[in-house]
Amino acid sequence: MLRNSVSIFPKYGGQALRDIQLIHRSFIININHIKKIHKNRLWIEKTEIPIGKTYKN
Repeated sequence: MLRNSVSIFPKYGGQALRDIQLIHRSFIININHIKKIHKNRLWIEKTEIPIGKTYKN
């Protein structure tokens, strides 16, 4: 499923690709929708999402 979903991004142009980040092996997010970041978690609206150790910068 993930491979098929990622393959559609190029048709939306370069800006869409810059706003999309892999933050965990199970989560790809649009960084423009982040409401809060704390330690190894972030929130998009009221949904809490973990940030994987590998994906922290």
